[in-house]
Amino acid sequence: MNKINWIIIIFTFITCLSCNGIKYYDSYKITAKEKAIALKKIAKTLRDDGYAFNQTFDDIDLRLAAYQDLIDTTTTIGSFVSSLKPVFESYGVSHLRIRTPNQVTNRQKGTHVGIGASLVRTDTGYFVSRIVKNGVADLAGIKAGDYLINEDNHPITSRRQLKHTLGKVTTIQLKRNHTHKTFKVKYFEHPIFSKDSLYWHNAEIAVISINSFRSGTYDKNHVESMFASANQAKKIVLDLRSNGGGASSNLKHLLSMIIPSNVICQYFIYRKDHEGFVKEFQRHPHSFKELVNYSKRTFKPAFRFWWNKRYQGDIVVIIDENSGSAADIFPACVKDLKRGTIIGKKSIGHVLFGEVKTLNMGMDLLYPHGEAVRLNKTINLEGHGCKPDIVFSREKTANTAFIYQFITDQM
Repeated sequence: MNKINWIIIIFTFITCLSCNGIKYYDSYKITAKEKAIALKKIAKTLRDDGYAFNQTFDDIDLRLAAYQDLIDTTTTIGSFVSSLKPVFESYGVSHLRIRTPNQVTNRQKGTHVGIGASLVRTDTGYFVSRIVKNGVADLAGIKAGDYLINEDNHPITSRRQLKHTLGKVTTIQLKRNHTHKTFKVKYFEHPIFSKDSLYWHNAEIAVISINSFRSGTYDKNHVESMFASANQAKKIVLDLRSNGGGASSNLKHLLSMIIPSNVICQYFIYRKDHEGFVKEFQRHPHSFKELVNYSKRTFKPAFRFWWNKRYQGDIVVIIDENSGSAADIFPACVKDLKRGTIIGKKSIGHVLFGEVKTLNMGMDLLYPHGEAVRLNKTINLEGHGCKPDIVFSREKTANTAFIYQFITDQM
């Protein structure tokens, strides 16, 4: 065997090792050297590419240095990531966090060992806004509209308390309407989201539930099939309650089901637009309108061939406090274009275009690199969730029977 063949074999072997890699877990030890590597990559990524309006993260090194003592005390990957949380929270923007190896793995698999419910923190307890079908909470008997108060007689003060290992059994005390109830909960691995579904409320109203825009979860073919089945409905209700967002390409696809592909829905701006403006005018933009007019970047529905039918009937979109990111943008587009009626509770307003940077030790960095701006060019969606045309209380928004009856009787 000649020298070239040996080189090819060795290179292939090394490549395979690299592809397979080492599987990391949150509990694994992390050295000072590995922490330094991660921090350097985080700082460089944010300085070079991070962006929210008038925020370029140039001071990230100073903010990290302020928490260096805390960072130095961490010994595991999980604790290291937790120590960085206050640094990122100090910026007051969404789509900025480190994901642990366990979180990265769960996203890739689409499953996790969790409570299987979307939660909103309140003074009463954690309000259940949505339940994952056949998830932990669902099989335990917990329902949307419940308030989770105690677990094993300890007050629930953090969502982390509801994350356990496979097979763990706990007791949850909750408030349902005006009654206190206790449920035994057994944790198992299940899908993070319910499967998107079509439900005929009656002969004229079809309800399509879209639970996430994440890649790997949002299935364009399935969505196309549901719309084809519902094409003769007088009204389609799009249920985006507790949809936390996902890929902009999937958002554009859903918009294309009801809005022509050549229609401008929003505007967006990136860091290079901001930097180009500063270079040309020797100052920072005073408003979103200035920057939008300079960048001329538009956000439109995905292209559809003429033979792919677009739904022409009435549209109702349901949102709640956990509808975010792409599920902030979608109802705002529908509302701004007067394409339908938005009902429920104001969305969360976490709307920055996010990018993911792979880090060492199985971690990755989610960071913002662009802003979404509404059609009037004066309001960004980050921090300004979509306000429904018809607003309901938290409890009524979570009550599917009430929502469907309202749509039937009043719309």
